[in-house]
Amino acid sequence: MLKLVEEYFGEKKNIRILDLGCGVGRNAIPIAKIIGPNGGRVTCIDVLEIAIEKLKENSEECGVSNYIESEVKEVEKFSIKRDYFDLVLSFSVLEHGVSSEDSFFEVIRNIKDGTKSGGLNYLGITTNLEELDAKTFEKLPKDIVYDASSEKAKSDLEDIYKDWKIISTEKSFYKEKYVKNGKMIIWQSDFLTFVARNSDADALANEAMDRGV
Repeated sequence: MLKLVEEYFGEKKNIRILDLGCGVGRNAIPIAKIIGPNGGRVTCIDVLEIAIEKLKENSEECGVSNYIESEVKEVEKFSIKRDYFDLVLSFSVLEHGVSSEDSFFEVIRNIKDGTKSGGLNYLGITTNLEELDAKTFEKLPKDIVYDASSEKAKSDLEDIYKDWKIISTEKSFYKEKYVKNGKMIIWQSDFLTFVARNSDADALANEAMDRGV
């Protein structure tokens, strides 16, 4: 992802990036290091106050606090300005952190509408999720709102972004064990990474102007 930020935004001024479900700054802080010196800002949203507090501590330690704006907010309640951000990213948040499947799609449409011409959306979606009892391998109730296969999620995203240029779609497998309510749980899923660009005529014209064509 950082390579993509460097490629598209590394030399540009006043870049605006939104990190929905930012956590403690795993993505926001290295991005801020790239775009901050040229007037860029990263807006960070997370529902957990403790995550935002840690983000602030980490950004201070890394010397990028002046480049980061943060807010404690549910992602579906955060108002995204239209045509405002150059990049919106969200990883393993939308499918879990909304109240309904309808809200999941509404937030994605808002993300899309809030992205400038030439801007990018970088989404990571948990798919094919299974939660199992580690001893019996019994399937347990899943903590997910948008519960889709990788194929269904890819199809849904391609439909939403049919008027954009799809840069990439990649699927990877993830598995971990953790304790939940005193019980060892196996959490396994595929992870779909989807990148699309608002590459309309206006965007191409703006790029040509930037290059002096």
